Amino acid sequence: MKRLNKKIILIFVVICVLGIAKEPNVVWTRTYGGDMGDFGSCVQQTEDGGFVIVGTTYSFGAGDYDIYLVKTDGLGNVEWSKTFGGTNREEGYYVQQTQPDKGFIIVGSTWSFGVGLDDVYLIKTDASGNEQWYQTYGWTSNEVGYCVQQTVDEYGMLDGYIIVGVQLGADPGNVYLIKTDLNGNELWSRTFGGNQADVGLFVQQTHPDRGYIIVGNGYTPNNGQDIYLIKTDPYGYEQWSKKFGGVDFDRGRGVQQTYPDDGYIIVGELRTPEGIFMALIKTDATGNEQWRKLLRPSSTSAARGYSVQQTADGGYIAVGQAMLEDNLWYIYAV
Repeated sequence: MKRLNKKIILIFVVICVLGIAKEPNVVWTRTYGGDMGDFGSCVQQTEDGGFVIVGTTYSFGAGDYDIYLVKTDGLGNVEWSKTFGGTNREEGYYVQQTQPDKGFIIVGSTWSFGVGLDDVYLIKTDASGNEQWYQTYGWTSNEVGYCVQQTVDEYGMLDGYIIVGVQLGADPGNVYLIKTDLNGNELWSRTFGGNQADVGLFVQQTHPDRGYIIVGNGYTPNNGQDIYLIKTDPYGYEQWSKKFGGVDFDRGRGVQQTYPDDGYIIVGELRTPEGIFMALIKTDATGNEQWRKLLRPSSTSAARGYSVQQTADGGYIAVGQAMLEDNLWYIYAV
């Protein structure tokens, strides 16, 4: 029975946190969805100054949950929305605007299509959100895609997509990496991890070697889940991996290659006896930790990191969420 009543909420805010929580400067807020359960997973700014949001809807679509794509202008006003899926459950996790066509590539999971239970679900649309093609990947178990990026070849020409997620088979889970051509046809796939729950949440192509850097969470004996960083060559073969942890459950959600040192900056969440922190971890080019910063607005709050970018001055901007003393979650930017 459809009885949920949640909508996607997009909040455009500016928050400056320098060790002390300050009141967010809310520029505008918008909600999207119907009368049932609608959830946003990823938002990106588009080249026209607007935004594209992907998530999951129970209000619209073909049945059960479907992938929900919403395009807005720069003020958050809806320009169009689309749903994708069949009569079973689909979920959308990541969207990226594609070049040069200004379309969109979406990744998530599907129960309606494919060969198993959940399969990785890749959808390509035009600039108006109209589906051009879709592909599924997986076996007879559960597979989910959490991130997708366009990739280039040795000449700098676009050559396809790289997807990362999780493959749930005989083991509790392995990091699942898939390379496709421009039409989504699978070229190869790789898995990483041991016999415990290992998940890939973000992937980026590295330069100049055209390999891949993956971050997520992986199991460490006697320490639970740690931030898990994996570097591969252009064909997805592991070159090295590192884990970074605190106590209990830690998770890496974003990673970027840094310049000019070709190292990496990781963002995620890390637990210590003092609580849950947004974690920023800087490594060298082979994943050796150089420093880490644990951030939260105050000593009684909790924080998680979701995305990080290097800034023009050589610093970093990170965004996530923080729970303040009122027990509400806020967008948190550092």
